[in-house]
Formats: sequence, C-alpha cells, structure tokens
Amino acid sequence: MKLVDVDELINSLTVNQLDCPGCPEPEFLPELIEILKEAPEAELPIRSTRWERKWEDWRHQLSWLECSHCHARTLEPYYYCPYCGSYSGGEVYDE
Repeated sequence: MKLVDVDELINSLTVNQLDCPGCPEPEFLPELIEILKEAPEAELPIRSTRWERKWEDWRHQLSWLECSHCHARTLEPYYYCPYCGSYSGGEVYDE
C-alpha cells in the first residue's frame, strides 16, 4: 500500500494544467478531482515497541538493541523502528 497526499496530488494536477495555457483541459480532470476529494482517509494503527538491550555474552562487553515488536537489531535507539515502523520514544530497557 502506498500512502498519497491527496491535496498535494490535486494541487499538482491543477498546476500542471495552468502551466500549459493553450492545452485543452482533459474531460476527466474535474471528475478525477472529485473522486480524490471523496476518497476515505487511511487509518493506520500506531504500534508501540521498546528497545531491549541484548548482550553477546555473560561478560556484558558487546551489546545491541532489539525491537520488541519485530526483533530487528540496531546499535542506536531510534524513536521509530526503521524496520517495522513501531514507535518507541527512544527509550532503552536493560535486561
């Protein structure tokens, strides 16, 4: 699924038409703009996760952070997991 900014798309369609004053307006353009305006908005679920510090061995010398939602590994705590998009707030939980 690809999310599109409908207002920006409508603006781009009308601006492109204004850039070509001699060009005839496509017959479908007003209908297309109405369909885009009436399209329902996507409701995306907000997933929350946390970064859990994992250790390589019992000596606790090498560590990484793991997303509790998708178990992806990273070295830096991000506000959002770059792999699954879950929100974490950048907090790290040590085990």
